[in-house]
Amino acid sequence: MPTGTLVLDAAGNLYGTTHFGGSGCSPGECTGTVFKLDPSGNETVLHSFTGGSDGSLPWAGVALDAAGNIYGSTGNGGDLNCNLGNNSPPGCGVVFELNSTDEETVLYTFSNFSDGWVPGAIILDAAGDVYGPAGGGDYCDCGVVFKIVP
Repeated sequence: MPTGTLVLDAAGNLYGTTHFGGSGCSPGECTGTVFKLDPSGNETVLHSFTGGSDGSLPWAGVALDAAGNIYGSTGNGGDLNCNLGNNSPPGCGVVFELNSTDEETVLYTFSNFSDGWVPGAIILDAAGDVYGPAGGGDYCDCGVVFKIVP
């Protein structure tokens, strides 16, 4: 199931996320992907989330920087000790980067409610800093805005 907004690069490729699906997992256990759709309609899965420290269940789309690196967030995964309850998968989410060879780097792992949980759509500034919203904030469920300097 595709989720979030799509991003278009200069070559006409679309990038996005799926909330479920992926490779190397059993049905019902797949925890999402980042994909590319070229102008001819060919899809390439760039990353399949494992549900562990790399994150799981992306839902907010992605952003691209000038070098073609892909940035996004996942609603779960990361610090598996962070439990949102309500039968949610473990973890409070991560912010990630995929480089030009589709290698993932976790830029930040949300670890408790005071630093946020379930991050949303991210944006990049001209310097490459990553900004976004997340739930939480000192256990008040008020929310936070974060900045990450990769």
